Amino acid sequence: MLFFQIRGAMNAVLQLLNSLPGDQKPVLVTHSSGNHAQAIALSAKIMGLKAFIAMPRNAPLVKKAAVRDYGATIIDCGVSGEVCHYSNLDNNPKQICMTGLKPFF
Repeated sequence: MLFFQIRGAMNAVLQLLNSLPGDQKPVLVTHSSGNHAQAIALSAKIMGLKAFIAMPRNAPLVKKAAVRDYGATIIDCGVSGEVCHYSNLDNNPKQICMTGLKPFF
């Protein structure tokens, strides 16, 4: 399943990069407990971008480890994901280009 997810994630990231002026680099933000999280994290790593992934506390540890290994920052969300803490963002969101990417089905 991850192969389909990475293809969609890379396509979304490439389209986003092509739509931005000059050398502007977006920060990717998404919410996922699994394959989508890994695909966005890997896409960000390949393209040299930062990624913040909101993941539920009860997400599988192996999936959290993969997201971290790909270099993304995990933002803790409650068990169902309705409560996210964005204090891990080290920049003012108004000063950076943050782009939310929804899961691909």
